[in-house]
Amino acid sequence: MKRFFSGILLCVCMAVALITGCGKKEAIPLFTDGEANFIIVRSADADNETINAAADLRQTIADNLGITVNHKPDSIAHKDGQLEVNIGITNRPDSQAVYGEVSNETETNGLDYIIKQKGDYIYIIGMSNRALQEAVDYFAEEFCSDAGGSVQEDYHYVYTYTGEEEKAFSINGDTDLAKYKIVTPKYNMSYLVGREVETLNDSLLVSNGVLLGQATDWDEESEYEIIIDQTERPGTPKTEDSDQYRIKVEGNKVYITGGSNEATAVAVKEFNKMVTEGGSVDEKTDITGSYAETVKNYEDYYAMTFHDEFDTMDRSIWHFYTGTNTMLSESDCNTDDPKNQWIEDGKLYMKTTKEGDHTNSVHVRTDNSTWFRYGLIEASVKMRQTSGQGGAFWLLGNTSQDYYAEIDIYEATMNAVKFTPLSWVSKSISGVNSGPYYCDFKGDIKTYEGGVAGDTYYRFENDDKEQYFHTYGIEWTDSYITGFIDGRTFIRIDTTFDERAVKTFNNFMQIIISQGALDSGGATKANETTDWENNYSIFDYIRLYQTSNGEIRNR
Repeated sequence: MKRFFSGILLCVCMAVALITGCGKKEAIPLFTDGEANFIIVRSADADNETINAAADLRQTIADNLGITVNHKPDSIAHKDGQLEVNIGITNRPDSQAVYGEVSNETETNGLDYIIKQKGDYIYIIGMSNRALQEAVDYFAEEFCSDAGGSVQEDYHYVYTYTGEEEKAFSINGDTDLAKYKIVTPKYNMSYLVGREVETLNDSLLVSNGVLLGQATDWDEESEYEIIIDQTERPGTPKTEDSDQYRIKVEGNKVYITGGSNEATAVAVKEFNKMVTEGGSVDEKTDITGSYAETVKNYEDYYAMTFHDEFDTMDRSIWHFYTGTNTMLSESDCNTDDPKNQWIEDGKLYMKTTKEGDHTNSVHVRTDNSTWFRYGLIEASVKMRQTSGQGGAFWLLGNTSQDYYAEIDIYEATMNAVKFTPLSWVSKSISGVNSGPYYCDFKGDIKTYEGGVAGDTYYRFENDDKEQYFHTYGIEWTDSYITGFIDGRTFIRIDTTFDERAVKTFNNFMQIIISQGALDSGGATKANETTDWENNYSIFDYIRLYQTSNGEIRNR
C-alpha cells in the first residue's frame, strides 16, 4: 500500500517557506544517549487492537535500537515537558480535534490516518484498527529506525486512501458500500464463522476503503445489509442439508448462509474471494455450493477433529471425577449421580445440589481419552448460576510436566464469565517460582464495562446469559490465543513474547467441563438467596477444529 504526503500541504509549505519559516522548524529528537525522550500513551480503555499497536511500536524500537520506551495508559497524568506519542484517541488536549481532521465528519474512509506533532504530543490516529497499525508502522519506519530519529516541530502528515474504482467490489453495480451493514446473529454464532466475518470486513476495507457498520439480527433492520448465518432477518434463504451453502441477493440485501457452521464459514470465504478479486453481485446472484467440495479449494483449512453433540453421555470420552472437591470447597463433592447430570433432548445437563451440610457437583474430563495441541475449540452452552454456583469450560495440560498450561475458556458466576490463561510450574525448578503465572497479559488488556482494571470479565446484558445459548471458545495457535464469545473476539494474547509462555502454551491439553459450588476464586458464597433448584449448565455441543498444525491423540 502506497503512502503519500498531502500534495497541497507540501506545495503550500514550499511556497511560503521564505516568508513563514516553514522550512526552519526545529527538529525534536526522539532519542538521546541511548534513551527515549518520549513515552507511548494509549487510552486506558483502549481495545485490544489499539493496545497491540502501541505494544508493536514499543517492541519495534526495542528490537531495532535496544531502547526500552515506557508505555502508559492516559489515566496517568501528563507531565509538562514530557513528550508523548499518543496511539489512537486519548484524553490528551487536541486528540479529538486531530481525529476530526482525518475523519472529515464521516467514518467510512476506513484506511485514512494522521500523524501530527503539537506541543508535548505526537498524535497517531487511524480511522480503523488497520489504519492505526499502518500509521504506527509508518511512524516507526520514518522516525525510529535509528538512534538519531527526530520529528519536525508541527509535523503534519495525512494519509488518504484513493482506491482504484475498477478493482472495488460492487453490489448491484454500486461500489459505494458505506451505506451497508454486516449483520450477524447476536447469540451463539460460531467463531469458525466469526473469524471469516472479521476477514471479510477487512477485505472490504481494503478493496473499497470503507469500514462497514456492524449489527446483529436484534438491531433495527436497515435497507442495505450483508446478512451472514441463520439470523432473525426475514427472507434468509433455506439450505437443503448441512453441507449446502447459499449466497443470494434480494434487492439491497445480500444473504450468506449455510446448513452448518462449517458450510456458512466456507460461504463467507467464497464471498470474501469475490471481494478480493474485485468481483460483483447483483439481483441475479444465487450461488449454491457444497462445503465438502468447496473446502478442497482452501489449503489447510480448519477441519473438525473432535466433537460431542451429547446425544448420549459417552463415558469412553468423559471421565467423571468423584470425591471431595478440594479445589473449590471442602464441603463440596464431585459425583456422577443422575440427579446432577443427565442427557435430555440431545443436550447435557449439569447441576449442583445441596444435601445437608455438603453440596454435590459435576466435573468431567477427557484425560483418559482425548488430548490436543492447537486448534479452534468451542462449546454452545446455556447456564444459570446463583450465589455460590459456578460453571466452567477449560483446558489443562499434563501436570506431571515442569511447565503446564491452564486455559479457563470461561469461569461463570452470576451474570458474567471470566477468561484466564495460566502458566503453572508443577515441580521445584531452580530459579523459577512455582504456582500460577499470568504471562504478563493481565495488566495489558481492555477494562470491560463493569470490570476492574486488568480483569478479563465479560458481562452480559440483563439475563442474557441464562436465557440463551452462547458459544464460548478459543483459537489456540503456536503464537497467540484468541478468546471469543458468540463468534466475536473478546481478547487476544501473544504467547511468544514470554519465555515461560512459550514453554507452557505449546503442549497438549485435555478438555474439562464442570458445574459446582464455589466459595473461592472471587465467587459469592452460597447464602439464603441461592436457588438450588434452578442452577445449571446445559451443553448443546463441544467441537474442535484443527489445521495440519494441530495435533490430537488418545491418552
